[in-house]
Amino acid sequence: MARLFAILKSDPTWLEVISTVFLALWAALLLSPYSTFESSPSYGSMDFVPEWAWGLLALAFAVIGFYGLFKNHRETRRFALLCGQFFWGTVGACVLLANPISTGGWIYLALAQACMIVYILSGRHPWKV
Repeated sequence: MARLFAILKSDPTWLEVISTVFLALWAALLLSPYSTFESSPSYGSMDFVPEWAWGLLALAFAVIGFYGLFKNHRETRRFALLCGQFFWGTVGACVLLANPISTGGWIYLALAQACMIVYILSGRHPWKV
């Protein structure tokens, strides 16, 4: 854990890019005509909100993330990290509720936790974030 903390503390931009790209990919998948929630029982507990709404939320968060990264605007990037933490944490919790032995839910929660760590660290350190 100390090693991960040191990596995230040194240059967290890679995590912001990964989270933002994954949000954009999720948006494309959820807004496509393919029914993602029906394809796997792991997404069964996410159907309390329509699939297109999840897609629009992911798209909005991805746009905020890309804007912050391209403009290198510190507060926008921090807000995008909060959005990523909220989105990936919610997805991870929903996947684990539907399928507790799924590794996917834990991966989504790990990404959410990493977003939160970078958010906290970016408030303390004068990086270019």
